[in-house]
Amino acid sequence: MANDIQTKLGCNAFFFIALLCMLRAKIVDGENMYSMENLELVPRKGTVKTIESESGDIIDCVDIYQQPTLNDPALKNHVIEMQPPFIPKPKFFKPGNFQTWRKNGDCPKGTVPLIRNTKGHYKLIMEEEPDEGNFKGEEEYAQITSSDGHYYGFDATLNLWNPNVTFSGEYSTSQVWISSLGPPDKASTLVAGWQVIPGETKSRLFVYSTHAGNKSCLNTACGFVQVSKEIVLGQSLVPLSIYNGKQSDVYISFMKFPNSPWWLVFQNEAVGYWPVDIFKEFADYAPRINFGGKIYNSKPNCTHTTTQMGSGHFPSEGLGKACYIKSIRYFNEKRIFMETNASTFKPLVTKPACYDLNFGKDNNETSIFFGGPGYSDTCRV
Repeated sequence: MANDIQTKLGCNAFFFIALLCMLRAKIVDGENMYSMENLELVPRKGTVKTIESESGDIIDCVDIYQQPTLNDPALKNHVIEMQPPFIPKPKFFKPGNFQTWRKNGDCPKGTVPLIRNTKGHYKLIMEEEPDEGNFKGEEEYAQITSSDGHYYGFDATLNLWNPNVTFSGEYSTSQVWISSLGPPDKASTLVAGWQVIPGETKSRLFVYSTHAGNKSCLNTACGFVQVSKEIVLGQSLVPLSIYNGKQSDVYISFMKFPNSPWWLVFQNEAVGYWPVDIFKEFADYAPRINFGGKIYNSKPNCTHTTTQMGSGHFPSEGLGKACYIKSIRYFNEKRIFMETNASTFKPLVTKPACYDLNFGKDNNETSIFFGGPGYSDTCRV
């Protein structure tokens, strides 16, 4: 009799724990990480032309002065800067059109192309900067970070992959960013790279920002002023790298000039900028630069997610098989790109059994390999 009661209690406890896991996963999916933006079924305000891309995305050519970021009170009477003072020559640059939407038309002068949310694209609503040895939440990183000086920008080359993102509310990115110092939940960040969300086989160019750990902005929703009429934030990038085959990579740089905002350059095109009127903590320089990958683990059924990072393979597999960010340089006070010293970077890896990182000097340049498959025999929780 006692054994029967213990067995029933054990079964009930197991059922209760499993139920909590399912409810928890549902809450994470619905609230913690992502929320669905309202579907935009009509053209954006200020649209003068609409283009449908080969992949089915709807792109509105919007009057440059009617883009959403300019609704911010901090930018009242803001005069848009159309170009940075100059664009330094990249160390390595492969010319190429990584976005194909312009095959179906171009945006007119004086407009910027903004992707319309007709398919329920996700909006990232939570971002947390990791502190060494103190990772909160369910975000997982494999990155390097340097807090060793005053940084006026950086540049790097990222290869393109399409990792599998399994569960609703999760994502996977390869990204480069600047961040402020202080407690992680108070940090400000400016981020760029590529990201993959559930249910897609596309890797999309994105920018992202957080302000003092509070307001977060994805792409052109807020925080970022676009000036390019050729690049669409949120649009897919092609072609992708081939495992054990040809690698496809893109060039990204951040630059801060005197009395100027933080500029983003993709390939050789000035995409736009983050205004210092909003991000006053970066008015002069950035104290920290970061490079690496990130995923969100919703812990489905209380196990580790199968969402991949990078190529889905560990960095030990090396060139042609693993995701990389290479040719990392920093922009100094004289506005010259300089080689970074690998010894100034600290690796930050949440769960090496799930996603790992290798970095160092290769041909006199700082590079990293990172990524992994997620759930496996050695990565269960």
